[in-house]
Amino acid sequence: MTADRLLTRRRFLGALTVAGTWLLARRLGPLRTLGQMAGQEGLASRLVQLFRSPASAACIGQAYLQQAPHEGQERRLLARLCPAGRRWHMADASQLHRMLREQQADDFAQGRVVLVHGWTLSVTEARLCALAALHARAA
Repeated sequence: MTADRLLTRRRFLGALTVAGTWLLARRLGPLRTLGQMAGQEGLASRLVQLFRSPASAACIGQAYLQQAPHEGQERRLLARLCPAGRRWHMADASQLHRMLREQQADDFAQGRVVLVHGWTLSVTEARLCALAALHARAA
């Protein structure tokens, strides 16, 4: 046997580490799901904290939810507010603010607007306010 084909202690330990990590990741799948749910809760709170006046936003959000009761679930709102492909959970407040402004501008450009108590809002704005309303209810 050649030296490069020998199973050295270093190679053995490396292979054992890889196998152990793989098995651990498979067994911890349910915990990962719980972590994602906790991350969503944290993200929702961080999004609501972007408002200068969460109580005012909650009033607007409540009116929006009366028009769109199908969006009255935090999970659904987060899925629509924070589409895949961006690192929403990793973003700081200024990055979240920037990403939401971009979505808001895109909503207006694409005509995705709603009328709430005489105010024309982008769908993103309305959903953020709805998220604030759901948080106010929970508090």
